[in-house]
Amino acid sequence: MLTEILSGIIRKNVAPDVFEWLKEKSTSQGSSFNTAFITLPRKTGKRIIELSAEDKKNIQS
Repeated sequence: MLTEILSGIIRKNVAPDVFEWLKEKSTSQGSSFNTAFITLPRKTGKRIIELSAEDKKNIQS
């Protein structure tokens, strides 16, 4: 359940092509995942993620 909540929040805060890139990299193994983790800020940007009251409630439950 938490994975779906976080995926929804990420989807709302990044461009569609970036979300697809993240989904692809999240299933990678080994060094490919590590590389994706390191390059994440360059791909997604560094803006603050906006959480709605509903998002906060869902995360806390």
